[in-house]
Amino acid sequence: MKLLTLSALYIVLSLSACSEIPTIEYKDNSYLEAPPGYKVKKTNSAKSTTKVSEQKGLGGLVSLADDADQVTLVIDKKFDRAWIVVDKALVLNGLEITDRNRDEGIFHVDYDPDKASGDYAAVTSFFLFSDEYEKSSYKLKLVEKDNKIEVTANIKAPVIDSSLYEDEEDREQPKDASSKLIETLFKTIRDDLPDEY
Repeated sequence: MKLLTLSALYIVLSLSACSEIPTIEYKDNSYLEAPPGYKVKKTNSAKSTTKVSEQKGLGGLVSLADDADQVTLVIDKKFDRAWIVVDKALVLNGLEITDRNRDEGIFHVDYDPDKASGDYAAVTSFFLFSDEYEKSSYKLKLVEKDNKIEVTANIKAPVIDSSLYEDEEDREQPKDASSKLIETLFKTIRDDLPDEY
C-alpha cells in the first residue's frame, strides 16, 4: 500500500510540474506557424529592408582633394573596385566613354557640363540662357597612391582644322570643365551609386 501511495504521489507531482509550460516568444518568420499557447513576437522586416535599400553610394569612402592645380577624386578602394565604380558613375551620368585602357588606368570621355544628365540646374540654364561650355574630350586617369585610388581629369586639346582660321589668335580653346567632371563623379559615387559597389 505504501508503494502504491508513493507511486500515486509521484505521478501527481510529475503531472503538476508538466502543467506549467513556460511561455516562449518566437520571432515571426512569416512562413512558420507557432504552436498553440505560444506568443509570437512580430518584427517589422519591411523597415529593415528599407534601410538597406536607402543606403546608396560609397559615402565616406570617397572624397575630394582640392589641389592648387586641379581637383582630385579619392576612392578608398582597391584599383579593380575603383575602376568598376568610376565606370558605373560615368554610365549613370550618361557620359560617352570613347576609349578605355584598364592597364594604364585611363578613360577617355566626352563631357558637356551644360547637358550633363545629373545636373538639372545646368540643363535648365542651357535651355533658358546660353551654353557656357562646349562638349569636349577629357582623359580620366586612375592612379594608386597610399592604398587609395586618385582620379584626375584633364581636357584633351581639340583637333582644329587650320584652314578654318586665318590667324592663330582666332582659335578659341574650349573652356576647361575638368573640375566639374570630377565633382559630378564624386556626387554620383558618394550618393547615387547602387549599394553593391
